Amino acid sequence: MFFSTAIFFEMIDLTPYLRALAVRRPVFHSKPDLQHELVTHARSRDPEIEVRAGAPAMLPHKAFLDVILKAGAFEFALEIMYCTRSLKTSIDGESFDLVDQVAQGARFQTFLQGVERLKAFANSSSSRAGAALMVTNDPVFWSPHTMVRDSLQSAHLIHPPAILRDQLRANWRGYSKIPGQTFGTFNCLLVPIGWQ
Repeated sequence: MFFSTAIFFEMIDLTPYLRALAVRRPVFHSKPDLQHELVTHARSRDPEIEVRAGAPAMLPHKAFLDVILKAGAFEFALEIMYCTRSLKTSIDGESFDLVDQVAQGARFQTFLQGVERLKAFANSSSSRAGAALMVTNDPVFWSPHTMVRDSLQSAHLIHPPAILRDQLRANWRGYSKIPGQTFGTFNCLLVPIGWQ
């Protein structure tokens, strides 16, 4: 059990793993493809970890989280978003055909709502923590003064505090680059929740 909980603490900062993953998997077909890689990583480190996908978070309000990893009394949740612009490429003989996804402002709001669900999850028990991860090749999300910021300011669904907005801007990191592609730069945003 000590090993399992150590893995959870390791997953609070997925940056080293994402750096290694980018070499092997610079691009994903879809969100389930990315989700599968993260779950496989956790299970490769400890096969005893239980995995639940799309599981209820057992909070006062009905909420579902993308992935919940369990080890005894400890639980670690992941909220994952993979937003793409059009990209056709082949890597090591595997073809990728990513589509243009629209409504970036709404998608970013969805990501922030995932962060709020994770906060409620982590605050409900000292044995719970999690992380929200977004991977995207759409520069709208990480560029300053974009429609994402404007949509957040005008949105009625969620009003993230200034500290959170600043944290989200600061935490964008490079993920991978596909040479010769207009939308070949992938960046990632990681927001750890709890156990810090």
